[in-house]
Amino acid sequence: MGTGWRNASANSYEADLEFLSRVARKVAIEREDLGSVNPVLARAVEAQMLGRLVLVDPTSVAPSPSAAMLAAEQDLREQVRRLRRQLGHSMERLHVAPANVRRVVDTALRLAEQPPLADLGGRLIEPPTLRAGWQDTVAGLADPLSGEPRPMTFDAAVAAGRDDVVLAHLEHPLVAQCTRLLRTGIWGDLAALRRVSAVRAALPAEAGIEGLLLAVFARLVVVGSDGSRLHEEVMLTGRALPDSGRSRRLELEQPRMSGLRTAVEAALQPDGCRLGTEQARHRVAEQWERLEPLLAEDVRARASERRSSLSGELGRRAEQEDKRVRSVFAQLDTTLRGALADDGQLRLRFEGLDEVERGQLERDHAAWQARLDGLEEERDRELETVRSRYAGLRELVFPIAVAVVVSDGAER
Repeated sequence: MGTGWRNASANSYEADLEFLSRVARKVAIEREDLGSVNPVLARAVEAQMLGRLVLVDPTSVAPSPSAAMLAAEQDLREQVRRLRRQLGHSMERLHVAPANVRRVVDTALRLAEQPPLADLGGRLIEPPTLRAGWQDTVAGLADPLSGEPRPMTFDAAVAAGRDDVVLAHLEHPLVAQCTRLLRTGIWGDLAALRRVSAVRAALPAEAGIEGLLLAVFARLVVVGSDGSRLHEEVMLTGRALPDSGRSRRLELEQPRMSGLRTAVEAALQPDGCRLGTEQARHRVAEQWERLEPLLAEDVRARASERRSSLSGELGRRAEQEDKRVRSVFAQLDTTLRGALADDGQLRLRFEGLDEVERGQLERDHAAWQARLDGLEEERDRELETVRSRYAGLRELVFPIAVAVVVSDGAER
């Protein structure tokens, strides 16, 4: 910068240098913040250099996001809104309510012979004192500054905006260990875990249930030919057990049965669970040897129906994966071709590089070319993997529990 520029006269060499210095600093800041320069700066520089009146001080120009940046921000916000809606729908469908998560923890702690959780009020839980391998699940309850144990909550609304409360979400160590214990109990032999219960429910009239309803819950997993898990759900199977006559399997795929699952699930909620009659439990126990093979066949038939009904959704997912693979490889092809086409810039870079750097750059260039040459074959392999995965679907079924459902008003 020229000397004496602070006292230089307008339109002098020193004044122009000072002006350009301020503009350069402003440009550097804008490029760092936004990756682009406001066009007002260009007009200000042009006016200064041509001796025209500069109407805007370049250093006072505020950055203006580009249209691409605004579009990207809007797209990101829309993705966040979409994911939030999807999360809410999934939590509702999977019944991931605070009361349900709390019941999972209470049940698991009881099965593991651990001390029960103690309520503090306001949906807060006193920090539990666990033993025998469970201590690490609550190690994160201590305040990182004071070291004092903080209360827990299963309700995200209670923990929102607070650092003095720990949210026991699905991936919290305590909740995760409890779910693992109960999942293991499905296949193992936990004496305290009962797989048959009897409850009352407000069954819809259109379901046509006269007598008892035997509801079988099973875990359905649909896997591809490579063993990848493509779908998983807790599947409901129903069989009506009338007061007289033969039992019958309920076609739950029929529209008139749509409210039946909702009614059964509502009857099993923590705040809606009502014990069924002893007479109903005895009746099912007496007929169990005859009913068990029928229920097993119902589960197999229901699994086949669900797989058929999922074929459309899984077909769409296969198409989406196919498009995603093609898009990724198309973008990679464009990137590699652009890098390889930059020969002029490559030669310019060579002039300022030593032998080691030049050799590395040449090896990079050769690696790009090799990757481009094999890109089409690599893409075809990925596409074939997707096609074969969705072409060899298999369903795996794991029965979990049986619920004897007594309709409200019945005394069976």
